[in-house]
Amino acid sequence: MSEAEEIFTGDSTADETEEPPIRVRRRVPWARILALTAFTILTGVLASVTIIAGQRHAHAQALASCNQAIQQANKLYDQWNAALDDAKPLLALGDTDVTDPEALVSLRNVVEHHATNEIPHCSTDLSTAHLEENAHTADERNKQTKTALDELSKATTAAEQSQQARRLTDAKTKLFDAIAQAEDLYQRTEANTNASETRVSLGAQLDTARNTLHTATDINALNKAADDLNTLTQRLSDAIKQAEEAPAASTEPSETSESQPTPIQQQPSTSTTHPTPVAPATPRPAPQPSPSAPSWDVPSTDSPSTFPDSL
Repeated sequence: MSEAEEIFTGDSTADETEEPPIRVRRRVPWARILALTAFTILTGVLASVTIIAGQRHAHAQALASCNQAIQQANKLYDQWNAALDDAKPLLALGDTDVTDPEALVSLRNVVEHHATNEIPHCSTDLSTAHLEENAHTADERNKQTKTALDELSKATTAAEQSQQARRLTDAKTKLFDAIAQAEDLYQRTEANTNASETRVSLGAQLDTARNTLHTATDINALNKAADDLNTLTQRLSDAIKQAEEAPAASTEPSETSESQPTPIQQQPSTSTTHPTPVAPATPRPAPQPSPSAPSWDVPSTDSPSTFPDSL
């Protein structure tokens, strides 16, 4: 096939109707066709690459959003556990430990009604739609956890304030009772001079305790003032008891000596005459019979015997 095609034109004048048509050769723009084809292919490739890149970007963005939501959920979960640990001592309180029992009821309701849901996971093998769904779920649960944390914080603060109010009331009552007891002992020992120094110290401590009761709001200061006052009150009471027991202990030996009989002691003789010692008796020797003649008479056989018949 030649580069041009022969075509017949129908434009002719009346004089030339008999002449044969003239063939015109037209060149085909192969370069333009090839360029258009290449451009189309390149556009398709670029569009495909753009779509794939966009999908990958959307997947990466969904994965990042999901991971960020999961990290926030883990952080809020740790904060919830820490707040729950702080609230556990308050949950163990009774109605007598606080001034407002309703504060404890509210705290228990917040803890019991908040359910800790399972945190969704994020993985690269999940689709973009799945990742976006997990991120949305995590965000919703994070909002619920934030609300629960705020409610738990408020309930914990209310319970702590109620507990502090009760402790403050108890400390003031303790100091008030200590002052009343000390004043009673101080007045009863006004005429007692055995423990005057301790009584003066108790009076000074009474003034300090009264001032603390009306001005102090610190629980430790109130308890310390009550303990110090009770210590001096007990010291004065012990001093008075010792002073009262001392005279009784001193009179007990004299009473005991009067009740016991006095032993009679033998007084030595004042006479200068000493008894004459008795000389021991000297034994006399028994008389020995004379060998020549007996010293007694031999009775005759005719006279009756003077000895008894039997010994």
